[in-house]
Amino acid sequence: MRRALAILSLLTLAVLVAAIAGQVLVYALGVTYTPEGRLVNPTPLASAASFTSDFGGLASIPVAFVTFILGIIATADSRRYGWLAALLVAAFFAFLGLIAMAWVILSGRSPIAYQTPLILIPLVTTLYTLLPASRRPAPRGILPR
Repeated sequence: MRRALAILSLLTLAVLVAAIAGQVLVYALGVTYTPEGRLVNPTPLASAASFTSDFGGLASIPVAFVTFILGIIATADSRRYGWLAALLVAAFFAFLGLIAMAWVILSGRSPIAYQTPLILIPLVTTLYTLLPASRRPAPRGILPR
């Protein structure tokens, strides 16, 4: 399960980085849209930036949610409650960040992608899968003599 979580965490990071990079490019290139949602000036670079931003934006939320659920299952199954608490705190701050991003997006154009706070979840799960488990000695009195 740990390997699946590592792969999913890296995939989630890649999707979020693509969404963030796409949004920065859309902002930097000054890409504008018609009221129907089509590009005003569909150059290849503007189309690629818009597609990257849109694809990353649509795919990042469900992938981050699945990463969160698998992370909860993996950390609870291995009884590493510190990592479970870290994952829950990361999810809480990611949720607060999404709410805060609503004001940023509603206030006008922004180079920041709205899904940026979700990056906390795959960062925690990636660290969980990469760092080895601490090896604690067994408590006395449990082992047979």
